[in-house]
Amino acid sequence: MTDPSELDAAILRMRLAVLNAGFRKLRYRISPDELVALVAQKRTDNQAFDQIERKQPMFTRMRIFWKRMRHGDHRER
Repeated sequence: MTDPSELDAAILRMRLAVLNAGFRKLRYRISPDELVALVAQKRTDNQAFDQIERKQPMFTRMRIFWKRMRHGDHRER
């Protein structure tokens, strides 16, 4: 059996990898330190995306807005 702390660390690494892949797919500029800080603040994935989206340059936000308008906004709320 594995130690619970090892399991928690594995879950955290997986969540960081999924969030990082999601941000990369949207071409958001985010540093690894920011990603760790978001997870440390106990933010949900949607709260993390919303917080990072507000920090992006206007052009990036507009590009994502139009993409959501064309293809639908499939984010969980």
